[in-house]
Amino acid sequence: MISDMFIKLLSLGVIGAFLGVVLKKFSRELVIFLELAVAVTAVFIVKDSLFSQLDDFGKVFSSFSMGPEIFSAVFKASAVTVLSKLGSEVCRESGNGLMGDIVELGGRVMLIILAFPFIEKVTEIALAFVK
Repeated sequence: MISDMFIKLLSLGVIGAFLGVVLKKFSRELVIFLELAVAVTAVFIVKDSLFSQLDDFGKVFSSFSMGPEIFSAVFKASAVTVLSKLGSEVCRESGNGLMGDIVELGGRVMLIILAFPFIEKVTEIALAFVK
């Protein structure tokens, strides 16, 4: 399953890079649309493989006392990290460095918000030790 995903991503990257070089000779402005299409396709390839493995991840987290809300936060944080990096790189590639910084800043703020369940759980554990 993982090797199939890797082969698909590798093929997508090589074909996208080849098409990007060819397309740059004709229209540099259209390359960004090719990059976006390749990035979205890569997200869908990874998503399919990831969702097939979610049950295994859920079993690992359910064995801890943290519960499903922590698993959900970890999954969302991972998705935010990958998507914000992808979005910022696309912005920078198109010549909008400031927009890339804004996308990264938004991703970091979301990560802080997603960390609240961890902070709450650690606080509960610390208070239980104090009592």
